[in-house]
Amino acid sequence: MTNDEMPDPNSASGSSQVLEELAAQYGLIASGETKIGDALWSYTMAVVTLCAQIADTRADASSGRSPGDHIRAELLDYRVSQARANVP
Repeated sequence: MTNDEMPDPNSASGSSQVLEELAAQYGLIASGETKIGDALWSYTMAVVTLCAQIADTRADASSGRSPGDHIRAELLDYRVSQARANVP
């Protein structure tokens, strides 16, 4: 998939919408489906976290922030992740 085919995170209403569009593009959920299952969501948040941890090694000394902080801010949905973690 090229960058032109990727969902635009700036045009979506939130990180979960971008990730749902991406899952549909790869056939992981049905096209038009609006909810990622709990297992796939947990996996997706783990991948986001791993990417952010890798990027943490590139901290910007002047701002005290790393690219990992930016990845977390854009893609990690703490509210949804925590809510799903509490579901039996």
